[in-house]
Amino acid sequence: MLHIYATPLDLNIGYSKKLQYLLVTTSSLAVIAVSSLQLMFVAKILMIILLLFFAVKTHRAHNTEKHLIWKNENNWEMQTLSGVEQLQLDKNSFVSSMFTILVFQMSCRQKFVVLIFNDAIDKNQYRRLRVRLKVESAKLFGHARIKT
Repeated sequence: MLHIYATPLDLNIGYSKKLQYLLVTTSSLAVIAVSSLQLMFVAKILMIILLLFFAVKTHRAHNTEKHLIWKNENNWEMQTLSGVEQLQLDKNSFVSSMFTILVFQMSCRQKFVVLIFNDAIDKNQYRRLRVRLKVESAKLFGHARIKT
C-alpha cells in the first residue's frame, strides 16, 4: 500500500523571514559584543567587518532557493547549477514544528546541511516532510533516530 508520505516529495525551499530575523539578531548581538570588548579601535573595526562579511555570506548561502527531491527510502536529489547531486540523509538530522535541519552525506563523503524554516516551504509540504522523516527514520536507522 502506497501512502501519500511515500510518494516522491518535491521540496522547493525558498526565502524565510524567520531565518532573516535570526541572522540579523545574531549578527547584531555579535557586533554589540565585539564593540564592548576592550580592544584597540582598529581591531574592533576589523572584527566587526569580518562579522558582517560572514553574516552576508551566510545570508546568501541560506536564502537561495534549493530544490530537493526525496525519491524513496534514503535517496535524495538536489538540483544545482552544475547538475543533479545524489544525497543520503544522515541520522543527525533534526525535526521540529518551527524548523528542520537536514544533514546529508554527499557522494564525496562531505556533509551538507539544509536548514528549512516552516515559512520557507508550503505548509502542506512541511507537514509531509516532518511526517515522512519520522516514519522513514524508523525504517532507515532501526528506530526513530531523527531527533524531534
